[in-house]
Amino acid sequence: IDDKVELIKYHESHPQLGVRKIAEKFSCGRTQVSTIIKNKESILDEWSHAAEEAKLTAKRLGDNEFQGSNGWLEKWRKRYNIKEMRVAGEDGDVNEVTLDSCQERVKELTKGYAPENVWNMDETGQFWKALPDKSLSEAGKRCRGGKKAKQRCT
Repeated sequence: IDDKVELIKYHESHPQLGVRKIAEKFSCGRTQVSTIIKNKESILDEWSHAAEEAKLTAKRLGDNEFQGSNGWLEKWRKRYNIKEMRVAGEDGDVNEVTLDSCQERVKELTKGYAPENVWNMDETGQFWKALPDKSLSEAGKRCRGGKKAKQRCT
């Protein structure tokens, strides 16, 4: 996130430069630069929130002198090889026989409908007891969670 903030600040201080020049300077793609610039408000909010959380955590741990810096979080994540990963919850819980029979049943039920008219409606429920679907984990390791809570408001 620090790299994104740096790119945003650079873009704001060099408004005459185009996306291509900024992409060259930061060694990334033009699409990535455009997306960062387009989403700059949410990126800056996320960065500010992370810094505030770090200060609060330091105070809770008794470190009243912690100030943090623009690069502290990224350096810490790189030092300990920490990446944000999607949590795989129930990936091993599905019975293959059940899965095969369900797939055949779904094919029968949706025969005659265009694919864009077939919807998975369980994704519209609000899982009010659900855990986050992303977490920090050591790079290269699987990030596994438990079973997801099924209670929801629909």
